[in-house]
Amino acid sequence: MFPPDVVAFLAGPVLLPRAPVRTAHGSGSDSDSQYGRSDYLYGVYPVLLALRAQKRKFKRLWVLRSSGGPSTLEKKDYKARLEILQRSEALGIPTVMDIPKKSILDHYSGGRPHQGLVLKCSLPFVQKLQELPVPGRGAIWLALEGITDPMNLGSLLRSAAFFGVEGVICEHGCAKYSAVAAKASAGAGEMVQLLRVSKLQSLLPRAKEQGWCVVGAALPDPEIDVDFSTLDEWLPQCDQLERWHSSCLNRQ
Repeated sequence: MFPPDVVAFLAGPVLLPRAPVRTAHGSGSDSDSQYGRSDYLYGVYPVLLALRAQKRKFKRLWVLRSSGGPSTLEKKDYKARLEILQRSEALGIPTVMDIPKKSILDHYSGGRPHQGLVLKCSLPFVQKLQELPVPGRGAIWLALEGITDPMNLGSLLRSAAFFGVEGVICEHGCAKYSAVAAKASAGAGEMVQLLRVSKLQSLLPRAKEQGWCVVGAALPDPEIDVDFSTLDEWLPQCDQLERWHSSCLNRQ
């Protein structure tokens, strides 16, 4: 079951080639104006997946000096750490090895666990969505409303990446995708396509007209009895779930 305040777009039965996503472009957009500013990703997998995705400009990598032999955690992530250093070298990223004190990196991570790695990079590029692409068989998109905690946003992005969600749409007012969200997503937020809209209420009817099956989930309404344990039991109740979600929007 989807968490509160989540809308999923499940594709209809028609098999079509994937269409490009229509986004709003223009000078002076939020993403363009912030491109020269910096973000500080921390932790093994947020740094690694950012380097793999190459959606940002990379400015500097800091690596904490190892105290004696490698710790258990470093052994577990040895291949990932090695790949980070190899990719950093291949991309020409200035790398500062052997940072002597953990507190130096704590400053950049806000005191959160960084596993001895901090990557200075540009802010994430999140485009404004105009229209969803034509649905293809098996395609799933995720739309988020009212997700204000970056930790919750990161958890949703991690699950979205695991289930092969093609795009995640955040309504205005959701938490911004930040280094905190990136860490909570275990770096998955660097791989998924992130988009934003002003109001989901105007997007959902157009999505239905395009052939998307729109399924909403929210906090339980005692007046609506929805009981399912599998997806096959869930989908026939889409209309009921949609009314459920609509009632939550109306209450808001």
